[in-house]
Amino acid sequence: MPISAVEGINVAVIGGGLMGHAIAGLHAAAGAQVTVLESDAESRRSMHGRIHASFTPLGSADRAVANTSVTSDSGRALSGSHIVIEAAVEKIAVKNDLVRLASRFAPESIFATNTSAIRISDIAESHANPELVVGTHYFNPPHLIPLVEVVPGQRTSPNTVQKIAAYLRLIDKIPAVLSSDPPGFVANRIQHAMWREALALLEAGVADAETIDLIVRNSFGPRLTVMGPIENADYVGLDLTESIHSYLFPHLSSTTSPSAEVLNAVARGKLGRKTGQGITTWTEQRAQQATERLASHLITTFSSRKG
Repeated sequence: MPISAVEGINVAVIGGGLMGHAIAGLHAAAGAQVTVLESDAESRRSMHGRIHASFTPLGSADRAVANTSVTSDSGRALSGSHIVIEAAVEKIAVKNDLVRLASRFAPESIFATNTSAIRISDIAESHANPELVVGTHYFNPPHLIPLVEVVPGQRTSPNTVQKIAAYLRLIDKIPAVLSSDPPGFVANRIQHAMWREALALLEAGVADAETIDLIVRNSFGPRLTVMGPIENADYVGLDLTESIHSYLFPHLSSTTSPSAEVLNAVARGKLGRKTGQGITTWTEQRAQQATERLASHLITTFSSRKG
């Protein structure tokens, strides 16, 4: 696979949902020829409209749409691709089926899975050439957040990692290359540890959901965009860090099960924004405002850094 230019690269994206359509669009906007494999007729019908809406704020909507096609034909989507990106649901059985599909139609292509937690080594077992399977964990919204975790499995070739990292740089992404593939990788292990503690505080009645989110957004949250947790520990002093950890760690949640708040909400079909009710209430207006607020913040943050 050439890595000196994006033009001429054929990318297949399996799944055109929340993440898949934006992943397809960002590769297409960079100049790659992208084919989305999508089985759902409504998702196929709305694909170009969703891509256009997502990339309009970036000024690249027309190019993203022009370089993207969508099909339900596996052979048409996968054959001739240099990179196959899997962006399906987070279920190992589904991902293994898609690995086998790609292995059949594109056995020599890099297979990049967008799993956010499943070990790459487990996904690669179903591929005829597991050395070509690598994790590329994009963050939602993938067209606005620049970093991608590049995660090798136990049998991933270093050459595969090198090629996909070089390609990601060409499309203006920041590849963060890991050395191994623990469940959840780096970002989600840290993120969900925070969510576990936030939900534990909610269940204990320490504060309501709005107050917990208010505190995070307006205290250490903004600081995280310029100073990571390890740098911050060094910055404030490891002696202070040791003292706080010695006192605080025994009081933190160490549960290995999902929060009762989450379990009860899911059991009642209250899934959050997508159903209009989760732990909090979501109107269409709130959902739209949240999407626009997030997009505006990310565009401003990362545009200023690039400048």
